[in-house]
Amino acid sequence: MNFVVMLQEYIILLRLVNKQYHPETYLIPLILKHYGEREKISVFGTDCDTGDGTCIRDYIHVTDLAEAHIKALDALLTCKVDTALYNLGNGKGYSVKEVIETRETVTGRNATIQVDVLVILLDL
Repeated sequence: MNFVVMLQEYIILLRLVNKQYHPETYLIPLILKHYGEREKISVFGTDCDTGDGTCIRDYIHVTDLAEAHIKALDALLTCKVDTALYNLGNGKGYSVKEVIETRETVTGRNATIQVDVLVILLDL
């Protein structure tokens, strides 16, 4: 998702890689729905070049995103910048396994994990 702020000849572009999927594909909502709504948590791949083999994602809270938008607009209105591009994130990624383990620690309940293979079909 890109958010563009333009004021006369000034521009700031905020980039956040985010896409809405149905059914839900985001890890955090999925692991929280694991209680009662889902039998298992599917993990797609354990052979990534990471410490635990699962992919790493950079998670950012919605209030931090809102603050970034406000700061970008303020920078334009106070002429601190005339053109800027910011990739929004917290700068530290967490692996899928780390996120699931944190959920287990916080809730005191173990998750049922199933390692799956993700198949993507392209209609060319």
